[in-house]
Amino acid sequence: MNSFQRICRSPAFLVLALILCAAVIAGGVALAPAAPKVWIVIPVLLAVAAVICFFVARSTSKAALQKKKEAENEGVVKADLDHAGIAANILAALGGKANVQKASCCATRLRFQLKDGAKVDEKALKSAGASGVIRSTPTACQVILGTQVRFVYEELQKLL
Repeated sequence: MNSFQRICRSPAFLVLALILCAAVIAGGVALAPAAPKVWIVIPVLLAVAAVICFFVARSTSKAALQKKKEAENEGVVKADLDHAGIAANILAALGGKANVQKASCCATRLRFQLKDGAKVDEKALKSAGASGVIRSTPTACQVILGTQVRFVYEELQKLL
């Protein structure tokens, strides 16, 4: 989280923004008899309030999403392994060599066709270094690894 988001989420920032808006409105109302174009202050204040609300809502929703991701990954400790170790751990998490029917890869993912999709241990896959797991069908599984996928796939082919 960057410093701007921390500032926008702080209660002090919200109180300050509300005080500023109230002061500008009060000043505009007090000057209304003297200045004929003070009415322009109200739309400007509404626009400022909308922008403030947008950034506060956006930063709090990002924080909630981050907390949700942390809760999902709770207890997952990523191992610091070489490509062969990652491949071995991924194969074990998929249910072993006997459970893998077909394996392929693209730029960032390993794709597997499995005999029994129920044998897949997603926490073990994340511990092996995967940043995510996609299950499109009960027997298809994609393991998101990132740019190191080619090296892991080569080691995985040796194990299959």
